[in-house]
Amino acid sequence: MSDLSLEFTKTFGAHNPVVFSDLNIATDGNVFVNGKIDEDSHADLLLVKYDSTGTVLTSRTIAGNFDSGTIKESSLGDGSIIVSSGCDEFATCMVRVDSALSNIIFQREYGVWIHSCHDNDRR
Repeated sequence: MSDLSLEFTKTFGAHNPVVFSDLNIATDGNVFVNGKIDEDSHADLLLVKYDSTGTVLTSRTIAGNFDSGTIKESSLGDGSIIVSSGCDEFATCMVRVDSALSNIIFQREYGVWIHSCHDNDRR
């Protein structure tokens, strides 16, 4: 059995309640943590980047409707990260940001079309 040792512990505060959902360790040793900040009628995405010693390098919020489901994160080969979350019961939100968390490469919502029996419209 391997010996486990604590490397660091950190707290992160914000003006509204924060729920962290996922973390990802990049190939350079940096740690990306994501979660959501509860706002009045929705939840914004929160991204925090730590170095390998636990020092916050940068953080940012991305406005959206990240209320539903677990937020999952993956690092890509170019250092960018992609985050997905449920937006509501019928859609998934995806955001891709650069490794510095400063530029949104894309932000999209993917969902299903609900066929209305009453008016034949797609919603």
